[in-house]
Amino acid sequence: MSVSREEYKRIIDTQHSGKLTIFIDTSEFRKMFCGRIDPKKFALIVGESAKAGTKLITTLTKIDSVMPVLASVLAILGFGWWGIVGIIGTVVLWGGYKMYACRGKQHVVPIMIALIIMVAIAIMSPLPNIWARWFMISCGVMLFVGRMMYVCTAYIVFSLIETNYEFFNMFYMEPKGAIVPLIWTSELDRDFKKHQ
Repeated sequence: MSVSREEYKRIIDTQHSGKLTIFIDTSEFRKMFCGRIDPKKFALIVGESAKAGTKLITTLTKIDSVMPVLASVLAILGFGWWGIVGIIGTVVLWGGYKMYACRGKQHVVPIMIALIIMVAIAIMSPLPNIWARWFMISCGVMLFVGRMMYVCTAYIVFSLIETNYEFFNMFYMEPKGAIVPLIWTSELDRDFKKHQ
């Protein structure tokens, strides 16, 4: 669906006034920034470089994929055979949180509080050894990185939405090959559901 520049301006102004909400699919945009787009081609089409954002999101994604493995190794080193319980807990925590982290508003404060609590537990609690303490810290960092991956994606995408007509027009409503839109508004959400 192509939007005129006047319609784009109206949508952005209405969103700024609070009468309209713009939604994005952070999970799909994260995937896009992690290899589905060529930064040079993106710059040609949109007129802005996405190189820094792409590097940041790609780096966070790589760290996110390594953290459960690191936490699992630290669980074994810290707790011996009881580390298996830590590994299962880590996988469940990581997987469950991944399902939650990409949805809705991207708030940082709750995950910052969780990270601080986990670091405090690691420092103050009577854990058996330094590896167990690093396990607790790695679990907090794992959750923090998982959230920041989507927070950064949302920040970059919303910045582009609000300042770049070409970007907005490229993804608004129904992009090629997608079943659901990557960018949509609350006004148009009802219309989209009618067409399914």
